Amino acid sequence: MKKDRKVEKFEHMVYKPDAVKKHLMVPQGIRVVFGFADSEQLKSVCFSDTVLKIEKGCFKGCKNLSVVMNYDGIRWAACDVFASTKWLQNNKEEYVIVGDALLRYNGDKKDVYIPEGIRYIGDNAFSYTNIENIYLSDSVYEIGYRAFYECKLLRNVYRSKNSILHFVRNQAFYGCEYLKEVDFLSETIVEYDSLDGTRFSNDAGTFLVIDGVLIRYQGKEKIVVVPDHVKKIGRKAFWYNKEMTEVVLPVALESIGEYAFSDCEMLERVSLPEGLGMIEEGVFYGCSHLESIEIPASVRIIGPHAFEHCGWLNRVFFHGPVSMINKQSFCGCKSLKKIEFPDSPIVFGKGVFHGCTGLEYVTLPEVFLDGGDGRLGVGHLPDMFFLGCESLLDINIEVDLSQIGYLAFSGCKSLNLYKVLKKGIDLSYSEKSRLIDECF
Repeated sequence: MKKDRKVEKFEHMVYKPDAVKKHLMVPQGIRVVFGFADSEQLKSVCFSDTVLKIEKGCFKGCKNLSVVMNYDGIRWAACDVFASTKWLQNNKEEYVIVGDALLRYNGDKKDVYIPEGIRYIGDNAFSYTNIENIYLSDSVYEIGYRAFYECKLLRNVYRSKNSILHFVRNQAFYGCEYLKEVDFLSETIVEYDSLDGTRFSNDAGTFLVIDGVLIRYQGKEKIVVVPDHVKKIGRKAFWYNKEMTEVVLPVALESIGEYAFSDCEMLERVSLPEGLGMIEEGVFYGCSHLESIEIPASVRIIGPHAFEHCGWLNRVFFHGPVSMINKQSFCGCKSLKKIEFPDSPIVFGKGVFHGCTGLEYVTLPEVFLDGGDGRLGVGHLPDMFFLGCESLLDINIEVDLSQIGYLAFSGCKSLNLYKVLKKGIDLSYSEKSRLIDECF
């Protein structure tokens, strides 16, 4: 009964009906609403007085939603809660505000001051308007997708010293031809294409850098030498570059953003500098010609999909201990034949070697943990860890395995699993039979 009461309380906080109706009346007691995106049949919604939050993308794409009532009491929203709805398109208020999100500006002022308390500037909020100067309040945290898209007359974006701006989303200032200066913090995550078509971007030359952060590489050289004053490489800064074969990184580089070099198919050589603490998610995803990588001793974490689909990668060397290797870090590295992990406790995610069809030998650390389901288990081999490793011959395991995850050895048809199972693993007969069946 105690468990049922907890479930009941949760359901009173979050409302997501199984079947969406044309006219939605959110009942009293509901505090958070989510999960209606792309519901074409929805035409109207009326919030109860108890609703405090609308989750990200909640009504996005509900193209027939034309009536929204009783939203004045909502405190928190997001950039895209009503994106692509008739209600937002037809709303003629000067400032369309829901909670802490400014979703649309319909005024004709040249200088616009974002009201204090606004955390989110919505998707397309100012697109195609004739504003010339925008003044961000201290509270602005995120500028949404195409927020200032094709604002041809926009010249300046001002922020205060106390600004907490953290995200500038894709194409936020796309086509702002007269925007020649931007003043973002180095901590602000600026998407690689957010300044395309601006004077600032056009005048930047090969490297678009803001406060020591390389936002985008705009050249076509085969060997790219990143300037020494660059301290951080932004998210997708080199994404989909088809010419670059080698990149030389600054010695003092502090971080590389998510998917920074993803899909750089011709990239063959890169030397990671000492000082990096983490290889972020998808940094080298799809770098199919990358053959070798050395992990500096300073790196402690390898993010999800970091080297996924690096088809020619055949050598990975660790210069020091690592503490976490996230899910599918080396998934699809078909040329990788051997890998030895440093002898330090490592938390592994799911499917680290999924699809490594050429992998033959693996040396696991003396202590490793399964972090795939959010619960750490010493000696647990995560789900799909060696899935599809058809050439795998042997695994050097110093510690007794206590649990083997779902499909961990599926498709490992060259592996003598009996040899692995004899290394201390304590499983029932039926469980051992399952694992052996999965191998073939």
